[in-house]
Amino acid sequence: MSPVAWQLDDLEGRIDKLRREYDLFFAGRRRGAPIVLRDEVERLILKLTRDPSSSTAVQFRLRSLAHRFRALDGQVRQRIEAGERRAARKASGGVGGSPEVSVLLDAAAVANPAAVLSHLLRIHRAVRDGAGDKAKELSLERLQERLLGEARKQLQQPGVKGVRFRVVQGEGGTRIRGEVLEGP
Repeated sequence: MSPVAWQLDDLEGRIDKLRREYDLFFAGRRRGAPIVLRDEVERLILKLTRDPSSSTAVQFRLRSLAHRFRALDGQVRQRIEAGERRAARKASGGVGGSPEVSVLLDAAAVANPAAVLSHLLRIHRAVRDGAGDKAKELSLERLQERLLGEARKQLQQPGVKGVRFRVVQGEGGTRIRGEVLEGP
């Protein structure tokens, strides 16, 4: 077995070990992320890619392993960022410990309702989750029609640049509140 092939086997083993270590980290069985091992894998990939004497088969295997590493690294970053966002939302005390659900409807949004459909969907879910059986009959289309209609009406007033609709949890249950935003 050539030294490069041995190094590729070592790299593959380290990537597998790195995945296992991250799994332990996310399961709470490891205190910190395996940063040292991650850096070693990254350095080894850089070292091997700088060797121009490798055959096509070796280069292919190296690129495949490098791709596996980058995919793992991207997944880890996404999980860490998602956890940070969750912690920030929890600390901010949004609706039921979840993030504040709102949408800003201005003239551009009213002209192109498809652009804000994902935000309206989040509002629809939040209202249905918070109101329970009372909101089962509220369809997304009806919600969109009502919010866009209210925004159109408010935008006709002088000095109004938009309306922010927000899901609010109160004593009377879950409601949608509109806040008129004035501007030049």
